[in-house]
Amino acid sequence: MTPDERAAPGPARLGAGWLGVALAALLLLGGAPDSVWAQAKEEENLEEVLSGFDAPKEGEEKLPDFEENFEELDKEEPTGEPSPPEEQPFWVLDGFIRLDTSYNYQQKAPPPNTPPPAGTDFRGLSKLRLALRLDNTFRLGGTWKAFISGQGFYDYAYQSNGREMYTSEVLEVYESEAEARDVYVAGSITDSLDLKVGRQIVVWGKSDNIQVTDVLNPVDNREPGLVDIADIRLPVTMTRLDYFFGSWQLTALAVHEIRFSKNPVYGSDFFPSPFRLPPEVIPEDGGDNTEYGLALDATLAGFDLAFYAARFFDDAPHTVLLSGIRETCFLPPGSCGLELRHSRLTMGGAAINVASGNWLWKAEGAHFSGLEFFNLPERTLSRVDLLVGFEYSGITDTTLSFEAVDRHLLDFDPVLENPPDSVLEDINQYVWAYRADLLRQRLHVLALAVFFGGEAEKGSLQRYSATYDWFEAFSVGGGVVIYSPGDGSNFLLQGAKDNDRLFLEAKLSF
Repeated sequence: MTPDERAAPGPARLGAGWLGVALAALLLLGGAPDSVWAQAKEEENLEEVLSGFDAPKEGEEKLPDFEENFEELDKEEPTGEPSPPEEQPFWVLDGFIRLDTSYNYQQKAPPPNTPPPAGTDFRGLSKLRLALRLDNTFRLGGTWKAFISGQGFYDYAYQSNGREMYTSEVLEVYESEAEARDVYVAGSITDSLDLKVGRQIVVWGKSDNIQVTDVLNPVDNREPGLVDIADIRLPVTMTRLDYFFGSWQLTALAVHEIRFSKNPVYGSDFFPSPFRLPPEVIPEDGGDNTEYGLALDATLAGFDLAFYAARFFDDAPHTVLLSGIRETCFLPPGSCGLELRHSRLTMGGAAINVASGNWLWKAEGAHFSGLEFFNLPERTLSRVDLLVGFEYSGITDTTLSFEAVDRHLLDFDPVLENPPDSVLEDINQYVWAYRADLLRQRLHVLALAVFFGGEAEKGSLQRYSATYDWFEAFSVGGGVVIYSPGDGSNFLLQGAKDNDRLFLEAKLSF
């Protein structure tokens, strides 16, 4: 399995055909049964009249007396073979077509006659994207199936605004894309052992909004806050074995594809620097670079419990000095050789959910070792992440949740606060989320607030949205995302300042 490839920039024309749906009505036909009238002689008594109803007509057989034959009827076994189960189709296709648009109302006008990226005008229309996703399921017999999923998009906003005012990196990453997503074969080897091979997503941990032990899949950060974490994970190629015993599930993983998160690129409105980053070294797939994971999970009376261990590459790279004088590496960039590398980390962690009435309490913890930094080139450090949170569902069709995490760097040295590391001993993050399904569960409301720092001094992100299911397969929605960079120490939020935007979405599923 090869890593994902982005479509080359350039104009494209996408078309979408619409299938009509025909509705048929069934008419119920009925008629009045013939009535048979009998006259009885006045001298006949009531018993003779009633006895006539039991007499069969000419050519008819007399029905058996129910009371006399009750035991025989009760003992009678059904005849004939049972109806065979409805045959499952070999191939099932579904997916969706979606139109996304966003409008940036916060950006300022760029300097006139300035080339990109400084001269890029990010005001107004930021996105007009038509996306298509196809999911194909093939039933291979028994419990085995193959799944192939692919998606692509083209964003017409860049043609509308003028492609010449964007950097080549922006056009390559944001204008168009086509890639394979989940592509795997899965089934049961025995009653207690399952196998799944191919590109897939594995979710670890109990948190809905913050990643602690969930380290196996990268995410799409190109537009922070516009997509829920459940929808931004990127699949990677791996081999997965699941063994079930009692209430427990043991999972062993070997990740063969080395893939990292998609982040804002040079020249985008979310990129925080006027300079390009140093080149990034991506480890080759497989071989000695194979990543490994092990999980032990159980659903017990009133709580869920899980333990995790992994050996993997850090998704966030660190800067490495190749040549030159360290003090002048950033004055200006390019005065010495730099590159970005990904450390090999070891993680051990655990997570738990405890249900109590309308409350669901959750906690996660993980220890990471092998962290490397530019300003401490001869050392590796460790970090401990601790998360606590809850969900309250005591209001009908409504969930209120809170999660908070502290990421504590052990053996911290103040030199790490200097660029390019710019890390603190403790990084705090907390998230409030309100979700409700209203109007007979057709209107889905979300209010999400993410804060960094104990008093949000490191920045914040807020998203307010609503989606309405117009009918079963078609939904429309929209909302607003508000960014605050804080003191500027958060890389992503520093780039997101002045990027507050309105967004709309229309989605047709099939």
